[in-house]
Amino acid sequence: LLTGRRPFEAASMSELGWKIMAGGAPAPSTLVPDVDPRRDALVARAMAVDPAGRPPTARHLAEALRAIISGSSSGLAAAGAPAPASG
Repeated sequence: LLTGRRPFEAASMSELGWKIMAGGAPAPSTLVPDVDPRRDALVARAMAVDPAGRPPTARHLAEALRAIISGSSSGLAAAGAPAPASG
C-alpha cells in the first residue's frame, strides 16, 4: 500500500461497493504529503470507476510506474496518465 491504508473504509461489503462506485478515493498525497503528484495521477487513473479510464493492461500500469520512478514521463502517456507539466 502506497499510503499504509486502504482507499475506502466501510463497515460492510455493500457500503464498500457504494463507496467504490461513487469513486473519489483520496489522492495518496493527501495522506502521505511527499508522494509524487505523478503517482497521484497514476493511482487516480488506475482506480477509475469506468474501465475505459484505466490503463488497458497491468503492463501499461507497470511501465508508467517505472517511468515515474526513473524520472521519465515516457511511460505515463501509455498508461493514460497525464505527463507532468514542464517548466
